[in-house]
Amino acid sequence: YVADYVRTIRFLLEQDNDDNILGFDHDCGADVFYLNQGGGTFVDATEAYGFGNAGCGLAVAASDTDGDGDQDLLLANDFGQWIEPNALYRNDGVGSLFRQDTFSGFTDGMYGMGIAVGDINEDQRLDYYVTNIGANTLYVNQGNNRFTQQAGAWRVKDEFTDTGQFTTGWGTFFADLNNDSYLDLFVANGPVYNGLDVDGLRQGDRLYRGLAEGRFANVSASAGLTDTIISRGAAYADFNADGLVDFVVISVEALDDQRGLYYYQNTTESSGGFISLELIDDSGTANHEAFGSWVKVYAAGRVFLRELSGGSSHSGQSSEELHFGLGAISEADSVVVRWPDGERSIVKAPSLNQKHTLLRSNLPVTTSIPHFTAWDKLEVFPNPTGRRLEVRGAYHQDAYQIFDATGRLVSKGELQGPDTVLSVDSLANGVYLLRVGNILRRFIVSR
Repeated sequence: YVADYVRTIRFLLEQDNDDNILGFDHDCGADVFYLNQGGGTFVDATEAYGFGNAGCGLAVAASDTDGDGDQDLLLANDFGQWIEPNALYRNDGVGSLFRQDTFSGFTDGMYGMGIAVGDINEDQRLDYYVTNIGANTLYVNQGNNRFTQQAGAWRVKDEFTDTGQFTTGWGTFFADLNNDSYLDLFVANGPVYNGLDVDGLRQGDRLYRGLAEGRFANVSASAGLTDTIISRGAAYADFNADGLVDFVVISVEALDDQRGLYYYQNTTESSGGFISLELIDDSGTANHEAFGSWVKVYAAGRVFLRELSGGSSHSGQSSEELHFGLGAISEADSVVVRWPDGERSIVKAPSLNQKHTLLRSNLPVTTSIPHFTAWDKLEVFPNPTGRRLEVRGAYHQDAYQIFDATGRLVSKGELQGPDTVLSVDSLANGVYLLRVGNILRRFIVSR
């Protein structure tokens, strides 16, 4: 899928005052979907597959937004308030048609620049962060094909520079940079004059550390991101194979003879354990790198999800190795791979603090994972929640317990059937664990 950009520049001007720009009326080229025919040839199948977006596209993410096993498509469009907003196209499941979902919540008109993909609240649903001129947007996946905007609640709006002007975000990604088991977020910032929304001439890149209590903290300065370069692209990898994720930033200017490429080596002194995974699909598919796979690591009552992506950040593609920080966790129960064709493989009790190359033909195929089935069926939403928490997937009456972040029991009772609504009015804002049998689900109360 190729997103086209501005072909002809046009402005919406105030009547009788051509100096006052009210908006944009650019002519943007239509996006194109190329279907792989094999043998190194492609055919334009845009119309046949239900595409046809005419926005000013700057980022594309192929991602399983609804967890049904196939790749959907997310578009971040520039000038979206005036031309075409962001768009989500859902895969019909048989690979022959995509339909635009206008009710998903992923439809904001903004200066869409880059997309980051990650499960930030460990509910086994992928969330998405989109950069912008001004406030960035965090789309938290609520299930049922719906997203809510929660950049403010998670403290990652990154709206203004230190001088009070707008930031302009570009490349972005989620990754656990300090191996504490919580995803962090990086945003590459750099000004661009658009004639309407004035942004800062000098902007710092942002690094947000993921916290256990369900939000992020800006640690840019303490992490060493002090240069105010004009950034564009961003990508990550463990370049020196030391178990810590590093990253690079592409700038449109050169400082200190670096020719616009800035390499940030991770020198975190105190970090936890990790697992790094490389997938190789040797089943005969053309998708040898296994793009689109989901991998879950089960450890210490938690489930860590990663999706192997071909890229979504602006002007950069990150490493194909999947990195899982584990903090103080000393052992993992298993790794489960869902390959692009839906088949699942399992690796039991993987060793920590090393890279594993998972060759599909060497892994046992499993059609069920009895010990962990409940993890995939028990859902809590909305998350974060304010007053009510719906628990779905307990198929019989079962006792539940709720613990606060210190491990103190704060509530208990019985779940009634497959759908139970719990009142959390008595709980203060914070992070809690819901326990049903041996299953744990983390949720956040925020009002």
